Amino acid sequence: MLGNFENLRVLVRKTSEAIYPVVFRMTGSEGRAEDIVQETMITVWQKIGKLKAPGAYKAWVFRIAVNKCYDYLRSRKNTPETMAGEDAWELLSARLRDDSASELENSEIASIVGALAETLSPKQKAIFVLSDIENMTPDEIAGITGFGKASIKANLHFARRNVAGKLQKYL
Repeated sequence: MLGNFENLRVLVRKTSEAIYPVVFRMTGSEGRAEDIVQETMITVWQKIGKLKAPGAYKAWVFRIAVNKCYDYLRSRKNTPETMAGEDAWELLSARLRDDSASELENSEIASIVGALAETLSPKQKAIFVLSDIENMTPDEIAGITGFGKASIKANLHFARRNVAGKLQKYL
């Protein structure tokens, strides 16, 4: 019995480390990301017996996490925007006024792209994060989201266009 708990501990640690970056990028909040990862792990623990193919574990877990992110983003849809996005825009504008855009650091760029990604629909945001930030293949994204490859390509195209269009306004 003790071995089962140790196996569960290893599974939770490794799985949590894998899904946290995606959840964080989709929610934009460390605290909320931690909550969703924990909720995901509880769901995994409750439903792992229903997993038919061990090879499908990764996609199955990511699907649970992304669906929990969707739920969170939908529940937040009717709430006013947070000021964090405004801070990122102000930072970008100040840097551009000082003609030092080439000196933007990776963390600042990540903050700006994160603020831009906040304007995407939950579906576009999930595909954008999984593809362009987590570098997953269309097959992996399809396994996680359940969307067809054509839908993934279309949503990724629109997400990139939306982010690029908003970024161009400030460059």
